[in-house]
Amino acid sequence: MRTNTWQNRIYGHLLRESQQGAIRRHSAYLAAGWLSLFMVRPSLAGKSSASFAAVAGGGVLLVLVLVLAGPLLNLLQPAFRRAGAAPAATWPVAAVLALFAWRYAAGRKLLQAFASANGVA
Repeated sequence: MRTNTWQNRIYGHLLRESQQGAIRRHSAYLAAGWLSLFMVRPSLAGKSSASFAAVAGGGVLLVLVLVLAGPLLNLLQPAFRRAGAAPAATWPVAAVLALFAWRYAAGRKLLQAFASANGVA
């Protein structure tokens, strides 16, 4: 018996719920995102870990971003000054919305990968 069958059942249920309507679909994406944050993930057939070339390419991109960070920050300085003039309540609200958007996007990606692994269109 596989140890993650209960995780596959949860994601199967979320996948069925996501096909019921728009509100349920978006709620299922959000729920899948929060579940994946706490390491409750289904087994996806055909998913392999990152290759050495992908990891090395990411490292090269990181070095390039760090080299270009100074000039890029100088270009964005007027935008940062305008953002600094925003009311204080803006930043916590923006942080919470960004957190939910991040989990929604992660859940959507995971649930779509689970659907394609199970042959659901």
